[in-house]
Amino acid sequence: MGNREIKYLIKKYPFLVDQTPDSLLQRIQALRALGIGEIDLIRLLKKRPSVFTVKLEPTFEFINGTIEGFNMERFHRVLFRADSELLLHFPDKIMLLLQHGVQKTDIGKVLNRVSLQAFCKKSPEELNEVLLYLNGFEEDKEVCCIVVRHPTLLLLNVERDLVPKVNILQDFLKDEEFVRRLIRRFSGILVYSIEHLEKRVEYLRSLKLSEEDLVRIIKFYPLILTLSIEKRLKPRIEYLRKCSLKEKEIVKLLTRYPSFFGLSLDENLSKKTVLLQKIGFEPYSYQLAQAMSTVTRISYENLQNTIDLFLSYGLAYEDICKMATKQPHILRYNCECLKPKIDFLVNDMDCSSKVLVSFPTFLGYSLEDRIRPRFQIMQQLISKGLTKEKYSIIRIFSLSDQDFVKMVVKKGYDGSLDY
Repeated sequence: MGNREIKYLIKKYPFLVDQTPDSLLQRIQALRALGIGEIDLIRLLKKRPSVFTVKLEPTFEFINGTIEGFNMERFHRVLFRADSELLLHFPDKIMLLLQHGVQKTDIGKVLNRVSLQAFCKKSPEELNEVLLYLNGFEEDKEVCCIVVRHPTLLLLNVERDLVPKVNILQDFLKDEEFVRRLIRRFSGILVYSIEHLEKRVEYLRSLKLSEEDLVRIIKFYPLILTLSIEKRLKPRIEYLRKCSLKEKEIVKLLTRYPSFFGLSLDENLSKKTVLLQKIGFEPYSYQLAQAMSTVTRISYENLQNTIDLFLSYGLAYEDICKMATKQPHILRYNCECLKPKIDFLVNDMDCSSKVLVSFPTFLGYSLEDRIRPRFQIMQQLISKGLTKEKYSIIRIFSLSDQDFVKMVVKKGYDGSLDY
């Protein structure tokens, strides 16, 4: 960082002048201990200078020595994105998790699966309220399993989100003890909106099921309340109708075997066909045949895991279908390969995952050989005022190596191009 940049930062953030050299050095050493390199330290100072003024050493020391299995890179990203003041209470929140029965060995797993930025925004008081409420459903009050299975529940509000959903289940099923067991076993059901749950009940009622049969089906197969009506429930009903079953026979079958909704219509390729139709591929279409030819040699579980990964980043089924239509090979990419690239796109590049809908080819590029180095070069050009802050991701990453080098040299880049 040159004198010009330092003067600019001090002018923009005059409170940095109030920091003693020793305090700044102590903060830099603490950040280095977290694994933050020199380049990222400079980026952090530019983007989030308050990290160097708020007293965060206790938080850094706590994270560095207490949380087993925690993906530290996720915390690095939070430093760049979250208000530094919010990090002050991070240790308090971890202690709350421990006090409410989350095992020490599970803390890292919970933090790795929850939005850390949202977790940081939640006050200790709100978090304590959620933990107290969820612990009320546990059999063993000393061990908290619900949060470990579904960490996203920590981000919900008790009065606005959790209580109304539980009340709906209790009012409908009229069996408080069953609802408690249901939440213990399938706590993820609380992640869905009230509207989502109500629409599933309404659809099942439209099948001319009696209230007694409806309750029986949900008790036997509660996950039916989480399934997509258009892509899961209706196709199964249509399948039964194509089998020439009358309405009364369909009701009888569903009452006896409600898990039918959770089964594939056949084995192996047929299971994959159902899954591909679920994300939006039209039956008997050329696009479906093309996608099927791509996923033939991978397992159904791998295909499901890939789709789940996309969903976890906020992509809808429709988005995944569009991506797979443009670039069918994304369906057979390994999740271990995909996740770092999407993480980098969303967190480091600060882009929406929706970019992948128009540019799925991005997922086929090497993170270390193309994506990361090109992004870093563009960031250097931006920091020197040699290019606009907003640039076409599609153009930057789809250029050949030779054309990319020509482009950045033309813009005035004089750094290393050995990547």
